[in-house]
Amino acid sequence: MPRGYSKERTSVHRLHYHFIWCPKYRKSVLTGEAKDRLEALIQEKADELGLEVLALTVRPDHVHLFIEA
Repeated sequence: MPRGYSKERTSVHRLHYHFIWCPKYRKSVLTGEAKDRLEALIQEKADELGLEVLALTVRPDHVHLFIEA
């Protein structure tokens, strides 16, 4: 089985999710401490849920999150 795939009794899978979101009216508020805190919160939650953050980009007006579950 190729690396990175999960095997269950009746299935083989590899799940990736790409989330994109932005603040209301796409205001540039994700800078400085807000950006740092958001990155920390996302990583904490991913660790808690057993997810792997493959890529995280926090721009002032939007966020891209690519995870593997």
